[in-house]
Amino acid sequence: MIRLRNVLLWGVGLLWISGCADDSPTSNDGTILPVDAVTLEVRLPFSQFATDFRRFEGFGTPASLPKTYVAHDWGGGVEARAMVQFGALPRIIFVRPPGSPATVPDSTYVPVSGELILRFDTLDYQGSGTFELEAAAIETPWHGPSADWFLSVDTVGATSAWPEPGGGPVRVLDQAEWDPEEVIAPEDPEDDPIRVDFVTLEVDSTTVTEWADPEFAGRGLRISSLTPESRLAIRSVELNVRVRPSVNPDTLVSVPVGLAQVTYLADPTPGALTETFVIGGAPAHRATFRLDLPATIEGTPEACAIVECPLALSPDRLVYAGLELRTTPPDPIGLRPLEPIVIEIRPVLDPGRLPRSPLGFPLACPSGQCPMVLPSTEVVEEDFTVGAPARIDLPMTRYVRDLLRDPADLQAEIPSTVTLLNGLDAATGLELRPLQYASFWGPGTELEPILRLVLTVSTGVPNP
Repeated sequence: MIRLRNVLLWGVGLLWISGCADDSPTSNDGTILPVDAVTLEVRLPFSQFATDFRRFEGFGTPASLPKTYVAHDWGGGVEARAMVQFGALPRIIFVRPPGSPATVPDSTYVPVSGELILRFDTLDYQGSGTFELEAAAIETPWHGPSADWFLSVDTVGATSAWPEPGGGPVRVLDQAEWDPEEVIAPEDPEDDPIRVDFVTLEVDSTTVTEWADPEFAGRGLRISSLTPESRLAIRSVELNVRVRPSVNPDTLVSVPVGLAQVTYLADPTPGALTETFVIGGAPAHRATFRLDLPATIEGTPEACAIVECPLALSPDRLVYAGLELRTTPPDPIGLRPLEPIVIEIRPVLDPGRLPRSPLGFPLACPSGQCPMVLPSTEVVEEDFTVGAPARIDLPMTRYVRDLLRDPADLQAEIPSTVTLLNGLDAATGLELRPLQYASFWGPGTELEPILRLVLTVSTGVPNP
């Protein structure tokens, strides 16, 4: 309602301005103030407004995400495998001996087997039919926050490769099928059916005994999809270990085991073509460059007829400024965004600390509070299909105008280096987007970034 009211008021104001454009506030003589003005659009190629273009990656890790992913031969060959580490079994469990009303501690119980429960996001899967899942025990120590498809450990001072890329070798434990269309009929006819969102897999005694040993803390579980053209999101992983208590060996007790780490390994990442750059993913990719605006620009014959050319690029003449990007399908195509993603431009507050420099608020909302998503800053799946590229416009009028101002007129120095990145996800507060990259043509190509400027020049009073 507030947005509609503002539009109506703006429209009324426009009508008033239109009706009074030839009138002075104090006279009906329209010749008192000059009205000769020309509006023109200028499109600057990247080399004429920017320098020091760089690509960075490695921001955040898949372990930070609330869900993990598995994929097999998805969208041109994307592979992803979920990796899980479990915490240790409790040192003591409490068991009720036969005929006793009270429980007693038991520290010598014996793990017998386990049950693994995978719960899926029924709104976040790609593919059709029934999906076949496989659970396997990892046989190589690994580090969850840093592991990737090729490296089991990638930390400062310690790097180790997987014996087999993708988390191998492994020992297969069990397989199960999940049908996202399977439902459970409710007992009450008026209730909606319940979508089955889980599968269970068995874990043998050897494996749960190994996992119970603190010396095997680096081992864990690898979950894979065996169904081609599949991409699934796993919401949670649960492990219940069946143990035989020493105080009551004829009874099996189920002991829940906590999670220590959940992440995924993916291959490939987008092709590192020099002609393109990507934004997003997990770990996230960014691109940065420095704005180096020209002092003057070429004018149109109409503009040069009323003012001196070349035109001085000044803040009072700038009506609109926006960065224009052209999309290109990522390679492989399965890494394209599957959900709407906002692309942000943020100032780099300390370029000398890149890639870890702190960033300012998005240029589209410098106060840090955006009432709505600007439609032009959002990319969707259709923007990255094979065919004609889509044009994405990122508004930056206020920022460019401030760069053009005399520094003495500003309260603080305006950073001239900016970065392109994913807007923060509303649910997670992270820029990470699992297996999703926005890909654009880079500097020096036919569809390179363009700075679009709309200017108004006049023989009269300049714009505020």
